[in-house]
Amino acid sequence: MDLGILTELNRSPQLAYKKIAIEPLVLVTSSDITSINWQVLTSIGFISHPDSEHHAQQLLSKNYLEFEHTSQFKHKGFSNQISLILLPVSQGLGFTVLPLHAVNAFPEQSLIKVHTLEIPVSETLYLCQNKHSFDTQRSQLIKKSIRKFIL
Repeated sequence: MDLGILTELNRSPQLAYKKIAIEPLVLVTSSDITSINWQVLTSIGFISHPDSEHHAQQLLSKNYLEFEHTSQFKHKGFSNQISLILLPVSQGLGFTVLPLHAVNAFPEQSLIKVHTLEIPVSETLYLCQNKHSFDTQRSQLIKKSIRKFIL
């Protein structure tokens, strides 16, 4: 692989990294839920996705003393399709934690609510490239497109 986006550096000497963005993590519920607290979270359940445990750990551990792990919530759904994660959330089946760009891409914004928590948490995004790859016009175009999409 020649290019990738990472949130954690693995310090491989074969890779070069460049910080390209800082991405806020946000807690999302259906628009029916106007205020959020620990009791609400435990009552509505959790919608999982491949990075949900990591994202929830980062955001919820900073904002709720009660939080230890996502196993504390009733898991009410799972999606590995970024475009579908918020569908069950929008239908009131539970909450999730996602990067803001994923939330902003959801077409039915009126059906979801992003809750502002007391302590904001963000992830740094790094564009990663194999140091031994040739920097072709194609790879330059891809890197430019990635930066444009993320920013």
